[in-house]
Amino acid sequence: GSLVNLFLGCIMYVGLSRLALGLMRGPVFFYINIGRREFRMLGHFLLLILIMIGVMICVSIVAGLGLGAALQPSTGAGMGRGVGGIAAVAVGIGVAVFLVWFFTRLTFLLGPVIAAEPSGGIGRSFQLMKGNVLRAIGLMIIVFLPFMFVAGIVEFVVLGDAFTAMMPNPGSPPSPEAMQR
Repeated sequence: GSLVNLFLGCIMYVGLSRLALGLMRGPVFFYINIGRREFRMLGHFLLLILIMIGVMICVSIVAGLGLGAALQPSTGAGMGRGVGGIAAVAVGIGVAVFLVWFFTRLTFLLGPVIAAEPSGGIGRSFQLMKGNVLRAIGLMIIVFLPFMFVAGIVEFVVLGDAFTAMMPNPGSPPSPEAMQR
C-alpha cells in the first residue's frame, strides 16, 4: 500500500513538474505515465528516505553526546544543570535549523530536476539550491502559513467543542481511564 502510494505520488510529482516547466503542452485532465522519469523519482525518493534516516541517526548521536557532556554535574567536566539546560535548548534549535536547511536544499528542486534533466537527481538538486535555501524556506512559509491558518479556523468551526477537547490540558492530571491504557 505505502509503496504504491509513493509511486503514485512520483507520477503526480513528475507530471506536475513537467507541466510547470512547459515540457508538456495543452490542458491535462488525466495523466498517468509510467516511464523512466517516474521510476527515477521513486528511486530518488527511496534513496532520500535512507539519507534522512542516516542523517537523523548521525545528528541524534552527535546531539546526544554533546548534551550528555553538557549535562554532567558541575563537579566534573560538565557545565552544571542551569547552563546545561540552556545548552540543550540551543543544541535543539541548532539541530532543527540545520535539518530544515539541509533537507530543503536536498529536496526542493528534486521533481523539476528529474523531470527536466535525463541524469539529474538529488545531487543536482542540492547543487542548484546553493544560495537559494532561505528564499525557498521563505516561499514555503508564505505559501503554507496562510493555508494552515485558514485550515485551523475551518477545523475549529466544523468541530466546535470537539476541537478543544482534542487538545491536551497540561494543568489537569490524566484521567484514570487514560492511565489504564
